[in-house]
Amino acid sequence: MTTQRALLTAEEFYLFCCRNDGRYELVDGEVVELAPPNDEHGNTALNVGYAFKGYSLRRGVGQARVETGYRLRTGPDTVRGPDVSFVLQPRVEGRGSGFPVGAPDIAVEVVSPSDTAAEVARKVAEYLSAGSQRVWVVYPEGRRVLIHRSDGSVLSYTDNDVITDEELLPGFSLPLSEIFE
Repeated sequence: MTTQRALLTAEEFYLFCCRNDGRYELVDGEVVELAPPNDEHGNTALNVGYAFKGYSLRRGVGQARVETGYRLRTGPDTVRGPDVSFVLQPRVEGRGSGFPVGAPDIAVEVVSPSDTAAEVARKVAEYLSAGSQRVWVVYPEGRRVLIHRSDGSVLSYTDNDVITDEELLPGFSLPLSEIFE
């Protein structure tokens, strides 16, 4: 006889997170525990978040976040927490407690040594399906960034490249050297 585990809703998952220490995501209604980020991962995420925060303060066009959960899908629910996210101003208004419904405009995943290519690809697909316009996949080990766009294109940045995005973030500029310092 097979027993089926009860799936959580995003609301139940929020309460679970409030009562438990640790990092978690909700994937198709099931709680997935995440390992704490290593030093390189944390520094890389901080550098990207710092760039987004500085841009948002200078331009007043949105808000940067770290480790914020977003409800990407319902029935069963999926809540993902990108390492860094950016939400453009029109979508910032009216946000409250709990997990915002829908994906951030930009989701940033810093790849850890324990992440598999399949896991990363799944997250990219989930963010894009839920409405992200860009998904940055940052590889500290290879010092490169892939930016997946909602139109299906992928941009690759390495070495001395500078990330810009005049369409989504006019005036934004981030040298890769600042991400990996």
